Amino acid sequence: MAWWRAPRAGLVIGVALALLAGYLATYKTVHLVIDGDSRTVYTHQVTVRDVLYEAGVSLAPDDSLTPPLDAPLHTGDTITIRRPFTATIHADGDVLVLRTHGATVGELLDRAGVTLGPYDLVTVNGQEADREVSLGPDQARHVAMARSVHSNGSVGPGSLAATFARTWPVAEIAVRRAVPLTVYDDGVPLELHTTQTTVGDALRAAGVLVYLADEVSPGLGTTVAPGMRVDIRRSVPLIITADGLTFHSRTRQPTLGQAIEEEGLRLQGRDRMEPPGPAAVQPNVHVRVIRVREVYLTNEEPIPYKTVWWGDPELEIDQQRLDEPGAAGVFKRITQIVYEDGVEVKRDIWREWVATEPITRVIAYGTKIVVREKVLEDGTPIRYWRTIRVLATSYHEGECGKEPEHPEYGITYLGWRVRPGIVAVDPRVINLQSQIYVPGYGFAVAGDTGGLIKGRRIDVYFPIHQYVEWNHWVTIYLLAPPPPRNQIRWILPSYPVERKRWRS
Repeated sequence: MAWWRAPRAGLVIGVALALLAGYLATYKTVHLVIDGDSRTVYTHQVTVRDVLYEAGVSLAPDDSLTPPLDAPLHTGDTITIRRPFTATIHADGDVLVLRTHGATVGELLDRAGVTLGPYDLVTVNGQEADREVSLGPDQARHVAMARSVHSNGSVGPGSLAATFARTWPVAEIAVRRAVPLTVYDDGVPLELHTTQTTVGDALRAAGVLVYLADEVSPGLGTTVAPGMRVDIRRSVPLIITADGLTFHSRTRQPTLGQAIEEEGLRLQGRDRMEPPGPAAVQPNVHVRVIRVREVYLTNEEPIPYKTVWWGDPELEIDQQRLDEPGAAGVFKRITQIVYEDGVEVKRDIWREWVATEPITRVIAYGTKIVVREKVLEDGTPIRYWRTIRVLATSYHEGECGKEPEHPEYGITYLGWRVRPGIVAVDPRVINLQSQIYVPGYGFAVAGDTGGLIKGRRIDVYFPIHQYVEWNHWVTIYLLAPPPPRNQIRWILPSYPVERKRWRS
């Protein structure tokens, strides 16, 4: 039986191979493009209709197909489907939906019977557009599309329906009608047409700059209405310098003082403005707020007290008594210092007065003369009415500063020829021609003066060939009788003592 099975097996294999060859011969590659999305399709179908059916892609009546449904397909052919997109037009309170494969904004508006005015605003998907803008699927806003993509970018017939699920691109077209309004800018009229919804947006869109200090009526947030009148009262610019800062501001106040207060700047105390507050506001005026600060300084000065002497006839000469010690007074002065912006500009005496009066020092001096007697060491008695402690120095005729041939050589102040027993004195202490006893020198007469013989000082004469140097303190006696009371100096001066000198 095996002899006849071998031919039958070969026949089966041949038929199978023939079928496989036929299957492979009808397998083709086709490109399917829907609204710009392209995929490669592997199919045995021979017409466009069959391929779309196999892919699960349905066509709407207004879809565009190339080539047509009955067209035969060959490997490498492309099937193109362009679906229309939806344009929704909002105008004048109405909503109109149109479908189109592509058109300009103007064409769609014309199809909808919408006429645009010269100032009307058209937006597409929220963006401003004009009539010439072309719309198509690429320009419209697409809803999300689900895609199932193979790793190699190709799809099989079973996944095509999911890959090219029908999506509907949408274009939202809105027409906003412009409304007229009149803007009076400080009384100057300006005619506007606006598509904005509020007064503030309308002014900004028209390039009308509004400052915060300007007054706009009705307010910036007011909804625009056709024929509306908008009044703008302009503020005035000014420059302000205050508290170390300079800044620009604007105001509608009539005076500079009110404008400064509007900025929260207040004048306190003696603060002032330049120009002054009542001055009218002028454009770009520079206002200075000057801060004035006053400082008062108090100073004290002592007032020296005076000393009053009075002669007491019950008190012996050359004796003194302190009746009132005296006290210095106090003089007060308040000085006003004015600072402007921290800089001193003025300094005046605001007040001065004697806070405490000085108390006068009162000293009594003796005017009582008592003549006393004294017996000298050699037994000679003397009567004297005053003793004075003096610095005694000596001189000779050669110290007069003149040559011996000079006619005034050796002549005293009184015109006497100098001789032993003549002493030079200060006439304010010892009267000239007074009789004096000088211990260690003897009896003498005040017959000369000297340029440096001042106060409690005398100069005793010695001849030049018998000269003895003197320079010591000694108590001298003024011999009785005393001179008349009006020639007595009751209070003797106390001058600095000079040593040896040239007499004048």
